[in-house]
Amino acid sequence: MLIFCSITISSCKHLVVDAGHIAVESDLVDKEAIRAIQSKRNQQYNEEDYRQLESLMYDKLSLRLEDAQVIPHFRSDI
Repeated sequence: MLIFCSITISSCKHLVVDAGHIAVESDLVDKEAIRAIQSKRNQQYNEEDYRQLESLMYDKLSLRLEDAQVIPHFRSDI
């Protein structure tokens, strides 16, 4: 939930964020790993096969922030 208030009000607590440079990289699944899973499509999967399949089901993303600045501001003069 976001609650907005004016930074001109002395009781307002706010956070200033300068994200700088944001880099997002996707780590795609190796094509050989996809072929290995597909080759077992009509066979009974064992526990290791299920673990490998589960690990391949989710996107893996890398998020890198460079020169990010976070400046909290909590006025104490109220």
